[in-house]
Formats: sequence, structure tokens, C-alpha cells
Amino acid sequence: METMAIRLWEEMKMARRASLRSVSLLVCILTVAPGRSLAQAPCTDEQAREKHGHLTLDHQEQDELDRRTRVKPDPVVLKKIDQAIALLKQALPDFAGATGTYSHRIYDPNPNSHVLHFSVQVGLFTYYCPPLDYAPGKKGKINVEGETGTWITIDFNSLGWLVEEASSLGKEMRTPDGRAIFELPKEGEFKGRRLFLPDKYGTITQVILITAPNHFPFKPVTREEFLQARESVQQHYLDEARAKVGPNSPAAKEREGQLEEIRKLHASMTPAELRSQAVVREWSASPSRRSLFVTEAERGLRLVSVDRNYIDRTLPRSAVQLITLHWRNNDQDPAKKAAMRQFEDNFDLDALSRLMDR
Repeated sequence: METMAIRLWEEMKMARRASLRSVSLLVCILTVAPGRSLAQAPCTDEQAREKHGHLTLDHQEQDELDRRTRVKPDPVVLKKIDQAIALLKQALPDFAGATGTYSHRIYDPNPNSHVLHFSVQVGLFTYYCPPLDYAPGKKGKINVEGETGTWITIDFNSLGWLVEEASSLGKEMRTPDGRAIFELPKEGEFKGRRLFLPDKYGTITQVILITAPNHFPFKPVTREEFLQARESVQQHYLDEARAKVGPNSPAAKEREGQLEEIRKLHASMTPAELRSQAVVREWSASPSRRSLFVTEAERGLRLVSVDRNYIDRTLPRSAVQLITLHWRNNDQDPAKKAAMRQFEDNFDLDALSRLMDR
């Protein structure tokens, strides 16, 4: 009897251990880590296209921008930034296949600028499903791309992309009073407003300027100012050639000939022609009258400089005197294309205009 009782007790213990092992195995199955044999099925491209995103603050970028800001944040400026962000969120509440991040920047261009520059920027990023042989921790899961060519930027008191160096005729090409010369992009119309269409970065770029009534931040560059700039640059090249390879060298003689052509063209034009705005297709083209100055119908672009008198110096530095809205679209991506269409349909330009202080 004692032996039988011991045997029954051992069998009960073994059954209990087996039961505990079964429970433990079940727990392990239920909690198995993704990527193991029992992980959920990998994502699909369709799931990535259907995933919805919305605008969120890019904390890492914002922390870095705040760290580099040398201007004490002005409450008036911060309120304008918050209002601009609210308008962007209102225009882009939700979109499929992509997500977006935003950040803002405040900077003081120089002590003599009379205004503070600040901006809000949005980047749109596509969701995608990477292959199963992708980097650990990312394979099989819906990810967000790391780079984008699709941006929305609101610049306050700045002309932004319109006055980047790539839009100018170069550092040396300046009017006699030292103003940089820019090519004013072709124009269109958007919701009743002037729309500029710069050809930049191989993507569709659009710009709207919100300005003070009856004011424009650019002024025309006349043909005479343009020719004077060309003469100055050509004289510099001639002096350089004479110094480096000699006054009678082929290079110096070639520069002399080019300078003489510009001067002949200048001398041949009437005062009225010289006062008219310079419109060029290839500003560095040979200075023959037929090929240098063209019309806009001949794909020419108007030359302008920034109007230094545009800013009202009697207003506070935090006052908004100019707003530049830029958006750049990578139209090869359907999700980004749809999001930018939503932005164009929904963005409240009138509300943005109300942020002006003049």
C-alpha cells in the first residue's frame, strides 16, 4: 500500500509538472517576439499606402533649431508662428500613405535689417513597407522614409527661395549701387493671387508673396544697369587676364573684344531702351542686340533687385511686413501628390494674409 501510494503521488507530481510546462509554453507562444517563427505577417505595400498620417512636431529638429537661435523669443513672434502652424494643420488634418513633420526657426539676419526673420517648415514623408531582408528592427514593418523633396515653407519678413544665390546672376553681377540681380520667375495665378513658378531642384516649386497693399519687394533692373554690371565683370576678367598671362596674351585680347562688344551695344541703345526693364533668356550670352535682350514670350525672364526701401523702419522689428509661402512637390509620389493637392485646396490664404502688420 505504501509503495502504491508513493507511486500515485509521483504520478500526480509528474502530471502537475506537465501541466505547468504546458501553461509556460502557452505563455511563450503568446508573448513570442516579432521576427520569430510565430510573428505576425509582414506588412504589405497596400497597407503602407492606406496608413494615415498627420502633422506632428519634429522634436529633434526643433531642439537643434532652438539651440542655435541667438534671438530671445518674442511673444508676438511666437504667437504668429503658432497661428501659422494652426493654418497648416487645418489644411492638412489627415492624409493617406504619408505623414508630416513641422518645425520653426527665428533668426536675426543682421543688426541693420530692421526686421526679424522667422519661418515654419513642413516636410512630407512617405510610408513604405521594406523587404524582409531589410535592416533588423525595420523589416516587415511599415516605415517612414528618411528624406523628402516635398516641403511647405512660410517665411515671415523674408523672400526665401526667391533670393537664394542660385536665383541670382552671381555674386559679381551687381547694379552700380551694389544690389544683387535676380531673375524673377515666370508667373501664374493661384486663387486670385500672383503665383511665381521658379524652376528649381527638378521639382514643381510654387511661391506666393503676401505684401503690403500697392507695394512689391522687388524693383526692375534696367537694361543700362544690367549692361553696366556686365561691363564691370568683364573689366575684372580683363584685368585678371592681363595680370596673369600678360596684356598681349590671346586670353587678354579675347577679354578686350568681349568688353568692347558690350560697350558698343550700350552706346547703340536709345535712352528709352536703356531705361526699360532687362529681360533675358541667357544673361551671359554674347552681347549682340538680337540675342541678349528678348521678350517674355521668347522665354525671357525679367531681371530685378530687392527694393531696399520696401521695409517700413518705423514698425517694430517683430512686425510682419512680408510673407512668402513656398511649396515644393515631388509629384512622382502619389501619396505626396495627394497631400499637396489637399494643401492647395484647403490652405486659407486670407487667414495667412491677416498675419501681416502693414
